[in-house]
Amino acid sequence: MRRYPSIELTFRTTVSTEQTIANILNGTADVGFASMAVYSPGLKVTPLFEDELVLAVGLGHRLAGLEAVAVDDLERERLILFERGASIRRATDEFFNRVGIQPTLALESNDTYFIKLMVEHGLGVSLLPGWAVKDDVAAGKIASARGRPSDPAFGRDGVARAVPALGDEGVSRVHPRGEGHAATHGEWGLTRD
Repeated sequence: MRRYPSIELTFRTTVSTEQTIANILNGTADVGFASMAVYSPGLKVTPLFEDELVLAVGLGHRLAGLEAVAVDDLERERLILFERGASIRRATDEFFNRVGIQPTLALESNDTYFIKLMVEHGLGVSLLPGWAVKDDVAAGKIASARGRPSDPAFGRDGVARAVPALGDEGVSRVHPRGEGHAATHGEWGLTRD
C-alpha cells in the first residue's frame, strides 16, 4: 500500500461464492477470492495456492490427546462448519459424503475467527484450512488429531501427516476414504474476463 498510495483497497466478505461472482460480474467488485475453483464464462479464474483442511479440536477435547482418530470418531462429534454456499463448506460436505458421515452440526458461521474461538471453547470440532489454524496450534489455543492407521478413510498409509507447507506444528490432514491425499481446498483469484 505504501508503494501505491493513490490506490485505495476496500475488502468485503460475502455470504457465498455466488455473491462474490455476482459482485464481480455486476461491477460492484473488481477482484474476488474463493476457496474452490469456480466456472463462469465472464470470469478469469487464477489459482493462487492449495491448502488442506485439518481437523481442529479444543485443547481439552477427548480427541486432542489421542495419537489416532478414526472417521467414526468424527461421526460422534458436533461440528462447527462454514455456512452452506461457502466454498470451504462445499469441500467439507464432499469429504463427509466420501466417508459416509452425516455430520451433527453444533453451529454454522462464515467467520473463521469465530469458528476457531468456538472450537477453542469446546463447543464442537471443525475442518478448517491449514493456514487458518497454523498459528492457533503453535500458540497452544487449539489442537489437531491424527488418523488411525487401520482406518482406510485416512489414506493408503493410514496416517494423517502434518501439512508439509505449514511445517511441523502438529496440524494434521484429513484424508478421504480410500485415497492417498487429503481433503483440500485452494484459494482462487477471480476477475472479469
